[in-house]
Amino acid sequence: MPLDVAPQKAAAPQAPAAPPVSTIQRVPRGGGKVLATPATRKLARELGIDISGVHGTGPGGRVTKADVRAFTSAAPAAAPVESTPVAAAVAPVVTEAATKAKPAVAKAAPKPVSRPPAAAPGEAEERIKVRGLRRAIYEAMARSKSTAAHFTYVEEIDCTQLVEARNRLKPVAAAQGIKLNFLPFIAKATLLALRHFPKMNASMDDEAGEIVLKRYYHLGIAAATNAGLTVPVLRDADRTTLLELAEGISQLAVKAREGKLSPTEAKGSTFTITSLGKLGGVLATPIINHPEVAIMGVHKLEDKAVVRDGQIVIRPMLNLSLSFDHRVIDGHEGAEFAQKVKYYLEDPQLMLLEMI
Repeated sequence: MPLDVAPQKAAAPQAPAAPPVSTIQRVPRGGGKVLATPATRKLARELGIDISGVHGTGPGGRVTKADVRAFTSAAPAAAPVESTPVAAAVAPVVTEAATKAKPAVAKAAPKPVSRPPAAAPGEAEERIKVRGLRRAIYEAMARSKSTAAHFTYVEEIDCTQLVEARNRLKPVAAAQGIKLNFLPFIAKATLLALRHFPKMNASMDDEAGEIVLKRYYHLGIAAATNAGLTVPVLRDADRTTLLELAEGISQLAVKAREGKLSPTEAKGSTFTITSLGKLGGVLATPIINHPEVAIMGVHKLEDKAVVRDGQIVIRPMLNLSLSFDHRVIDGHEGAEFAQKVKYYLEDPQLMLLEMI
């Protein structure tokens, strides 16, 4: 049936010849590999053209460079076909093809992103022998995880009164040449709490199947050194004053970093505290210092928004993460111990009632 075309648009079908619509669409061929020389394929890539959608006019249907160039120039020329109802039906396909072809003519395909040179043979890996202190840490951590049944309890401490006490006593300590930070307060609160919970100050004799309760308090303070993590021991720490704790912890840390700990200062702790100071994060699961049955991790102290008496206020807050050996310590015992430490730290004056 002839098309009903208005007289003023009768010349539209005589527009410059364009390839059939099917040659402009980027439709993959039904089967077989596209026949084209490497040079032709390179030209298609540079122009951003999918060569599988180009109609080949060469021998055996081979796509030539002329076919590729004709493809790029043919798409815009097809616009006048919109003058007929039939063309309107296929216009979106033609327009899409033309839209994709336009940027390709104006801009070549981006160059591939360069990759770093491959490592020379033998340089892709490095092997470090596990020896010395690192070997000792390796064996101790593996032994702890393979024997103790770890569980962790985290408690939040409001340090408002602790900060006030430290700020008030700091100049007094400085006058005696002692730097007073928060760790001695935490250590003293822990030592007092251990008296109320003797199972926390114990070790597990796996071979004998016995829990060994310690009547002495040798406090381990984990310290990071260049050689690795060490645990200097402050012996009979429960018999020291707050200032003696501060001085003892500081001296042991220096010795640990310099590798000058004596044999008695490097082992024999009954309970361990580990702290990373400003790097302490929010919470963690400290690994118990075998053969002990509990350990406490101290996290960073920072201001936080909290609710007090129905009001949002800013308070200096600190998290404590405690890990326990569940074979020895039940969950409620671990929680009660953490609450006792919290009790002393949130009101440091209460420690005066039990200090020696």
